[in-house]
Amino acid sequence: MKHVVLSLGLLLSALTGRAQVSNTFYGALTATDPTITGNRLNRDGTSAVCGTNKTYPGVLANSAGVHYDTFTLTNPSTTTSACATITLTPLCSEGTAGYIFASVYSTAFDKANLATNYRSDMGASPTMSPLSMGVTISPREVLVVVVSGVTAASTCSSYGLTISAPVALGVRDSRVAAPALVAYPNPVEDVLHLAAPKPGSYTLYSATGEVVKQFSGAEVSLRGLAGGVYMLQHDETKAATRVVKL
Repeated sequence: MKHVVLSLGLLLSALTGRAQVSNTFYGALTATDPTITGNRLNRDGTSAVCGTNKTYPGVLANSAGVHYDTFTLTNPSTTTSACATITLTPLCSEGTAGYIFASVYSTAFDKANLATNYRSDMGASPTMSPLSMGVTISPREVLVVVVSGVTAASTCSSYGLTISAPVALGVRDSRVAAPALVAYPNPVEDVLHLAAPKPGSYTLYSATGEVVKQFSGAEVSLRGLAGGVYMLQHDETKAATRVVKL
């Protein structure tokens, strides 16, 4: 089911005193979503936490065919790991039939073998309130978050998925085609991270069409620029996106 980004902002963590960059998505599991080929993960009651490696819990017999959605996380830092907190909020109108579950995989998700690339999971399904887990994402690592049902008949009319970290992670709904050019965080105060189909150079234009900056690489500092709206173009593909400088 197609998802919509609900919010992107800064949250203040009362526990750590550190600013948290948060992405919130609304989605739904429907009968038209893809299904896991074999049995689903066993819910072992242990929610994953950052800094530890959770043991693969195995699968539950006779539980094949659950529907799922996926989201991709990327840590743009080349040197620093980040603790990502993943919170799943059930908004299902189906009641107990709408129980959902979240798990995390490194690099890619293999729906035919859930042990492949397994990193962590929530351990249980959220019922009347949100449930969270933590996972450490290494520099430049790509993680796949899987939101799934618990039986082949399970659907969920609506759920919320919030991903928070002390750095701006690249977060994308994998069911939606990736844009040709991605720039984040956006709005931006200093360093802008870039993702394009192939390497190349970039040109940043002002709102009046004047060339402001030309550069290459996966990131650029915009600290010295005046606040406002700019247009960023990938010179090789001509893909463009709007950038808001704070």
